[in-house]
Amino acid sequence: MADIGNDLDPNLVDLDGAAGPTAVLEPVEPGVVSLDDGVPDDAKLPKHAIPRADGTIELPLLHPVTLKFKKGGAVREETTERLVFHALTGGDMRVISSKPADKITSTAIARSTRMAEMKMDAIYDRMDARDVNAAERCVMHFMDGGRPTGR
Repeated sequence: MADIGNDLDPNLVDLDGAAGPTAVLEPVEPGVVSLDDGVPDDAKLPKHAIPRADGTIELPLLHPVTLKFKKGGAVREETTERLVFHALTGGDMRVISSKPADKITSTAIARSTRMAEMKMDAIYDRMDARDVNAAERCVMHFMDGGRPTGR
């Protein structure tokens, strides 16, 4: 869409549609409606996401989250600066789908990052909205045909 801001400059609105990378659309036969959006799966990832050789996706957070955790009477501070996403399994999908609507996103992120749900809930609640959106896109990458990880 031409009226959406350029990814390189978030303050620039390109009314010509020429800014930023453009997908090459395959020609469509007359009378055939293409349901493909012409954007490769990897292009749907956030620009700052890093696909790794093992198929995982590393997402540096724009705004790292620092929390204090207490376990066994000891308190420690931990800063989450990045998340690493893995492909989901059927078991993961079963757990995610069993959650109430307000917990589905944080549970999906927890399962994909292989992080304890209680810990991810605390991080998720303090994440910047742009980081939450980027994390959702990384999870969706695996649901939309991203390659399997670690297999």
